[in-house]
Amino acid sequence: MEDYRPRFSAEISPEQAQILGRILPHGLKRPIVSAFVNGVIELHQAGGAEALGAIMSKTLTLDQICTIGYNRTRLETIAELKKRLKELQKEGTK
Repeated sequence: MEDYRPRFSAEISPEQAQILGRILPHGLKRPIVSAFVNGVIELHQAGGAEALGAIMSKTLTLDQICTIGYNRTRLETIAELKKRLKELQKEGTK
C-alpha cells in the first residue's frame, strides 16, 4: 500500500473555521497543519507528556514556546523548554 496517506481530522468551532478561512490562503491549510503536527511531535520529544499537558492546561502558551525558541539552536531551545517546564511544575506544587 504505497499510496496510503494517513489523514488527521479534528473538530473546530464555527468561529475558528471562519477565522482560518479568512487568514489562510488556499493551499496553506495542509502545510500549516503539517508544521503544527511536527511541532507537537518535537515538543513531546523535548519535554514529554508534561510539555503537552502544560499546553493543554494553558500553563505554557505557544507564544512562550516561540519566545523560548527565538534565535536559539534546537538544543538550546530544548534545554530552555525543559527548564521552563520544571519551573512550572514547582510553581504548581506551591
